[in-house]
Amino acid sequence: MKGIYGLFLAIALGLVGAGFNYLYLQSKAGQIEMVHFIGIRLDRDLPEGHRLTEGDLVRVGVPKPYVGNLDQFALRDTAWNSVIGQAIVRAKPGGSLLFADDIRTPPAELRLEPNEVLLWIPVDTKSFVPSLVNPGDRVSFLISRGMLPPSQPTTNPADEPESTQATIPQPADQVEVVGPFTVASVGSRVGSAEVFRATRVPASHENVIGIRIALDSQGKVPPEVVKLKQLLDATGYRPVAVMLHGKGR
Repeated sequence: MKGIYGLFLAIALGLVGAGFNYLYLQSKAGQIEMVHFIGIRLDRDLPEGHRLTEGDLVRVGVPKPYVGNLDQFALRDTAWNSVIGQAIVRAKPGGSLLFADDIRTPPAELRLEPNEVLLWIPVDTKSFVPSLVNPGDRVSFLISRGMLPPSQPTTNPADEPESTQATIPQPADQVEVVGPFTVASVGSRVGSAEVFRATRVPASHENVIGIRIALDSQGKVPPEVVKLKQLLDATGYRPVAVMLHGKGR
């Protein structure tokens, strides 16, 4: 009987020791900073061309000291929303990490309607955040009154039809607002900033915004574009401020 009691006591002490050891390891684990990447769920084997859904993905934590150069290839969970709906270019087995090359696609192409043209506007990147402006957004341009010279005709009446003769406005307010216009490109970026970040495609020339201009049946530009062009000519094409409109504008 004493042997049985001793056996039970040894088992009990072992369980207590295991419990303390588990608590110690848990406390240490809480002190380790983790870096989270996007992985494929263990129960999902995804074929080539599959469009990713939230149900396909899982966040995978890696201790920061062991990340190494993994950050150069695997996608962090900060790109989670960007990869949803993206098609993978190769089959991915369950339990694998999602790499940038798995969803890398060529950037979207700029497409214009037959009656559309593109006009590039120099903008002041110190006064707005380029990554928050995407193609399809509506923007207006703000030109300070102090940038304009005294009121003067911008066209020669002998050279231009009466419909295009105009005078640079001298507003009572301090800022002249022209727009809104539909954004077609932000520098070289013709897609959303999130997609370009996820696919590791760098954007350039973000100090120039391309806007869509719809020509009328005679191939003429709208009056707002004439006004904008006159103001830009008057300021020597100095960068202008950007005002982003809400989606309903």
